[in-house]
Amino acid sequence: MQNRRVIVDFNRKGQPIKDSCGLLGSWLGSFSYDFNSLPINYTDWRKVPHYRKEMAWQVIQRKFGFDDPIRRKKYVISTLGNRCKDLKQRLWRRHRKNTLEESLVARPALVPEDQWRDFVHDQFSDKAKKMRERNIKSRSKLKIPHALGKKSLARKAHDIEEETGIEPSRKCLLHHVRE
Repeated sequence: MQNRRVIVDFNRKGQPIKDSCGLLGSWLGSFSYDFNSLPINYTDWRKVPHYRKEMAWQVIQRKFGFDDPIRRKKYVISTLGNRCKDLKQRLWRRHRKNTLEESLVARPALVPEDQWRDFVHDQFSDKAKKMRERNIKSRSKLKIPHALGKKSLARKAHDIEEETGIEPSRKCLLHHVRE
């Protein structure tokens, strides 16, 4: 993507489709590792300062083109928040230890020390522990696993529509996912 700008296509429902969607999602995942722009020591994406999200949006627009940037910004910034959350979960799964002190020492080299310290303290809070328990319980009730890999349901629906000329129903889409 050096010196190139990828145009992201969206469907009628405002969801990105085609290969540009996968590229955007993967790039946002990589961008979430930029701890200078997107620090991990915020407990919630909604608490990340507006100026940080604006700076991120400017970087994203240099790499990706949107038919209507004002309309697409909310979706893209929300997706970036999800990628940041996913990164924090991966970091915690890989580097947590039994105690707060051991976890502080297990800091990954790419994470700044002050951010890791705040992040670990947050993960050992009662609120974070209760949330993890609630999420584990909720996840255990999931009946249909996501079996598309990186491909979103919107992209799969678009592919089916391109193939058949008919927009698939939710039932039809789920049937194709299980195959």
